[in-house]
Amino acid sequence: MKIRLKNIGLIDNSEVEINGITIIAGINATGKSTIGKALYSVFNSLQNIYDKVNEIRHKNIMSIFLKDTKDSRLVGHYRNDIFNQYDDQVHYLVENASKFVNDKSALFDNIDSFLDSVSVYPTEVKEIGFNDTMPFTVKESTQNIVDNIFDSLNIPLDRIVKSILQTNLDAEFSGEISNRYISEKVSEITLTIKGEETTVSINDDKVSGIRNIKSMYKDIVYIDDPYIIDDLKYNTDIDILNHFFRRRIYKGRMHHRASLSMKLLANNPDLLESIKTDDKLKDIYAKMEKIKLGNLVYKERAYKYEADNIALDVGNIAAGLKTFIIIKTLLENGSLESNGIMILDEPEIHLHPKWQLVLAELIVLIQKEFNMHILLNTHSPYFLSAIETYSKQHGVSDKCKYYLMNSNEENTVYAEDVTDNTEQIYKLLADPFRTLELL
Repeated sequence: MKIRLKNIGLIDNSEVEINGITIIAGINATGKSTIGKALYSVFNSLQNIYDKVNEIRHKNIMSIFLKDTKDSRLVGHYRNDIFNQYDDQVHYLVENASKFVNDKSALFDNIDSFLDSVSVYPTEVKEIGFNDTMPFTVKESTQNIVDNIFDSLNIPLDRIVKSILQTNLDAEFSGEISNRYISEKVSEITLTIKGEETTVSINDDKVSGIRNIKSMYKDIVYIDDPYIIDDLKYNTDIDILNHFFRRRIYKGRMHHRASLSMKLLANNPDLLESIKTDDKLKDIYAKMEKIKLGNLVYKERAYKYEADNIALDVGNIAAGLKTFIIIKTLLENGSLESNGIMILDEPEIHLHPKWQLVLAELIVLIQKEFNMHILLNTHSPYFLSAIETYSKQHGVSDKCKYYLMNSNEENTVYAEDVTDNTEQIYKLLADPFRTLELL
């Protein structure tokens, strides 16, 4: 997999390959996080994109029915039965949209027939004395319903996809997607997967086009804040979700941290996948034992951290432990899956050098066991050296790529492939130590 950025954030033009572990190094404010944000935004937008578009159409058409029919039975005792009839009808319209997008009369006949059938009371209601001719306002707005649904079915796929991309890019970049330091207005993000390119075009921070829409079927996880785990201390699921959405949404758009928060609460419903995951985790758990990790548990109506039969508020866990707990939880509940993508933004922060070694080996083992695509940003020469060493030790060094973020004269940056000469990274990151030695 490759990602190419043109005029995104501080980056002018760069391509990065991610087929195992890709490390992006550099000093602060050189665009390291930009690549991860762009990758997450596009991949997450296109994840199961056709199902996602159908869900959007389904929700919209259902709202049209519920608003325009004013069916009073939807708030009565038999609302579930009536609601399910509407839901089935909407599902049929979305799945068979090709029959209606160019034939409004066929759509009218279908909806008119459905409203005739749904206007009849359920059999058990008739049996207790109600008759099926009681007046409803269900069919009073049939033409208006048909017109609205026809318009919804005719919104092109690419227009909906562009809107999804815009939402996710705005959430990650706070609305500032394009490079501010150059005069050229056109920006691009291109994903290349198995030789096929999908390109998102952006003009003045607005998604203007997408070429070759492809659905992504693997999951992507973006970890850049160990303190996300503190949000789990809220007492109920509703409180937790309200807190996530209040803190993690930019102008109504879900940020990657909101997605991560919900993944931490997920359960793995697939028993067979859970068994296969357990087999892969043996070596990984052995490494985790070095730091005696506990578990996230739901206790006393709140999520807590439990170790040695002692439960603690998650806010009281050492910052260094939180990164490990996040990764362990995501592994156990299936959020980190084979061939999936994990983005780690400076994960070594808050870690003692000894634990940095453990984390580096853990990342290498996750890649090896799950064949994951891992994008990792760092400005620590110590952590970088640990990744290099353990990738060689565990036989995955050929799947590692190393990039150094460099600055141009125009206040823009680019990613230089230094896989064959990582000494460039060490030289740059070690300069502050040399400065101290000269004092």
